[in-house]
Amino acid sequence: MPSEGQNHLYFRGEICMKYKKMDLFNLIVAVVLSVGVMTIFEACALQDDGTWMNCHYAQLYIFYIAIAISSFSLAYMFIKSKIVKLIIDIIIIFLAILQTLVPGNIIALCSLYSMRCYTVMKPFSIIMGVILVLLSIIKIVATLREK
Repeated sequence: MPSEGQNHLYFRGEICMKYKKMDLFNLIVAVVLSVGVMTIFEACALQDDGTWMNCHYAQLYIFYIAIAISSFSLAYMFIKSKIVKLIIDIIIIFLAILQTLVPGNIIALCSLYSMRCYTVMKPFSIIMGVILVLLSIIKIVATLREK
């Protein structure tokens, strides 16, 4: 039977494993965002005259921001410093909010609300952005609670 101190360490180790899984989940969400916005949840297709609509550029900006989020999420998994982890989480929150605001706010989408950019890409971007923000807030609270 473990002593009280060992049990406390084991409990903390279990908590740390949960947060490691959350770090991995954050990376997975960011990768799904970057791959999904270019494949399944892409914006409107190429026009008949061979030009792109505005929503295509919104899709590219979301993709670039998602790649940045993925890079920060990957780096987060190997960093030990609490301060650097907090800074990375704040950067991820900023980038997730930014990518949520890109379609329709920063870059105008198509004129019809029935187009693919409004019905598929924008909701996907918002949902993934909210998930990333919530995960980062949870990780910030967990990092601040660590001793």
